[in-house]
Amino acid sequence: MTGSAPGFYTNGKHTLTLTPKLPNKPMNKAQLTVRNVNGCIGVAKNGDHPIYKSTYTLSRAFVVKAS
Repeated sequence: MTGSAPGFYTNGKHTLTLTPKLPNKPMNKAQLTVRNVNGCIGVAKNGDHPIYKSTYTLSRAFVVKAS
């Protein structure tokens, strides 16, 4: 797999959310791409773009600021 997964951080909740549906329009496209598939019985093929969705609560609180 290569590429990057789109996501955002929520300061008040200290959560990192990875999702293709961002609250703001992204500055550039972020997507994952499947590469070098071998023996997946057709579940994943080279060039596929899987979606990664998850939310993580960070144990160390920090604040992200845009400049």
